[in-house]
Amino acid sequence: MNADPKAYRLPTHALPRRYDIEIDARLGQESTSGKVTIQLDINESRNSIELNANGPQVKQATLTAGDKRLRAEVSHDSEREMVALDFSEALPTGPATLEIIYDGQVSKNMEGLYLAKDGPEQCLCTQCEETDARDIFPCFDEPSFKAQFAWQVTTSPDVTVLANGPLIEKTDSEDGKSRTWRFAPTKKMSSYLVALVIGDVASLPVETVEGTPLGVWALRGKEAMGEFALRYTARLLPYYNDYFGVPYHFDKYDQVAVPGFAAGAMENSGLVLFRQRLLLMNPQTSSWDAEKLIAGVVAHEFAHMWFGNLVTMRWWDDLWLNEAFAEWMAHKALDTLNPEYKIWDDFVASGARGKMQALDIDALESTHPIYSPVETPAQATELFDLIAYEKGCSVMRMLESFVGEAAFRAGLRTYMKEFSESNAVGADLWRHIEEASGQPVISIMESWIKQPGFPVISVSVQDGNTVHLSQRRFFSDPAAKQGEGQLWQVPVILRYEDAAGQHEKRVLLSEREATVSLDVDGQLLWCYGNADEIGFYRQQISENTLRPLLENLDKLSASEQVGLLSDSWALVKSGGQTIGKFLDVLSAMTSLHNYGLLERVVVYLYDIEDLLESADDTQALDNFRRWVGRSLSPRMEELGFEPRPGENRESSQSRVSVIRAMASIAHNKHAIEEVT
Repeated sequence: MNADPKAYRLPTHALPRRYDIEIDARLGQESTSGKVTIQLDINESRNSIELNANGPQVKQATLTAGDKRLRAEVSHDSEREMVALDFSEALPTGPATLEIIYDGQVSKNMEGLYLAKDGPEQCLCTQCEETDARDIFPCFDEPSFKAQFAWQVTTSPDVTVLANGPLIEKTDSEDGKSRTWRFAPTKKMSSYLVALVIGDVASLPVETVEGTPLGVWALRGKEAMGEFALRYTARLLPYYNDYFGVPYHFDKYDQVAVPGFAAGAMENSGLVLFRQRLLLMNPQTSSWDAEKLIAGVVAHEFAHMWFGNLVTMRWWDDLWLNEAFAEWMAHKALDTLNPEYKIWDDFVASGARGKMQALDIDALESTHPIYSPVETPAQATELFDLIAYEKGCSVMRMLESFVGEAAFRAGLRTYMKEFSESNAVGADLWRHIEEASGQPVISIMESWIKQPGFPVISVSVQDGNTVHLSQRRFFSDPAAKQGEGQLWQVPVILRYEDAAGQHEKRVLLSEREATVSLDVDGQLLWCYGNADEIGFYRQQISENTLRPLLENLDKLSASEQVGLLSDSWALVKSGGQTIGKFLDVLSAMTSLHNYGLLERVVVYLYDIEDLLESADDTQALDNFRRWVGRSLSPRMEELGFEPRPGENRESSQSRVSVIRAMASIAHNKHAIEEVT
């Protein structure tokens, strides 16, 4: 037996097919009461059935099989979060019905069924991932126990109830003190995806797109702020239906903004819950960043309806794949539907969340592999981090780019069809993409998900038409020694220009080093070792390879410009490059117009300022401030201090970064006067 009782897994001799859950829950009351009727298939004759329960107290349990009706002896095991139902005789195999009457409670934390509140705003809602459905009603609370769920909720008559399935009917009690809401059963799904909302909520008019009713809900009076989310969801649905090759599987799609939610959002089947700021916005006052954030979160949760809900991980150790895929899919969808968002540039450039933040964390000795074995719910919770989301997203993007969009999607579609309404492991997806692409996808992905860290790729152009590549693990700490023998199968995409134009060369770097021949027409003008910064690695570029890049910076994409700058600074901090070489790169970047790049330039200027202030080198600091002023003055003059008619959002974003640096670092008097 495992030392940790919470690592206990339920036996599989009884499998649920359908739950009918009747619950009485009301705002202002801490307790609930309910009955759950579970249609079972018993495939092995035993004297007992075990379910998960963590809070609900079972008062009575009765099983009906054929002409037998058996009363269970009930015993609770709080350490293993389960309840055992023991019967006086062995249960017959075949279909059976288990009826459980229980008492429950409203959680004091943001899990299970809880009171979501923000000041006077409140409603009852649920959060069941990873293992908190068991806090609401007794159930088989593991992802592989898929079943249908039908809710019947009795509450006060002055609130609205939402559930996973469509509403069938609502009935008032004879005394007028209660109203019962009955909902249609869901399609087969895992228990962590069940959901309820009970409160004074209202929706925009439902919009039906390709046969699916779409709704956005909020506390009454705020529903109009869901307009953007509703319109964006209506654009996403046809895109996802086409991309996955499988139409949306559930009977409706409601999104609800609730006043207190621990997760940013949760992909419950047909009823997705959000923090209010991640679903609601006022288009007249919200920033461009807020708009893109809401679009991204909506797209992420919607992608889960296919990847996670239709096809579900077998166990929590593949939770990273759910989140990494949804994060990647959201970026892909936004890039397709709104190319002006330049969402992949944001992913590369943002210091708050995205590839850059994942690289910083994964360069620490304390990092962990994307894939980690999971035994307990607590271990599953620990997997919700930037390694799972952002490194995982980067690795998915790198794989798709290497095998090609068509092969990647073909493999994903056959995977969806094979495991629809069922469970899978990560290796199943790699197998399908490998079969579709003919590439060694399984070995590539295992090298990325089962070991910590990432490589730095040394890139050196030699003899005019060959490139020497080598890899070693990158650490931010120069003294770090572990992992020196690690190797990755690195999908490297070289981008270069010659007399015939720009080209790409794909290479799988699986050894310590390799020499790659380029098909060059005339003279090789420049070569960049990470096309569009899709690869999850850093580059160390030789001097003779860097010089042509700095002379042709305008030929690099915005993401490549940011990557070149970011890699250079990371190498300085790790002791792998002089700061003088970095300043050459930084100086060349100040004349460029990419707003994400300018944001990174300013961030690094502040870092250098901090270093000089810490060194107490007054002369060097004064020289640095003057250098910043000289470098950014042309950009400040170009952008001005006020928005100009018809200017794009990139200019307004760039203006903020440039004026901030000119005022606070360069101490430019004009900039200071304008902002104070």
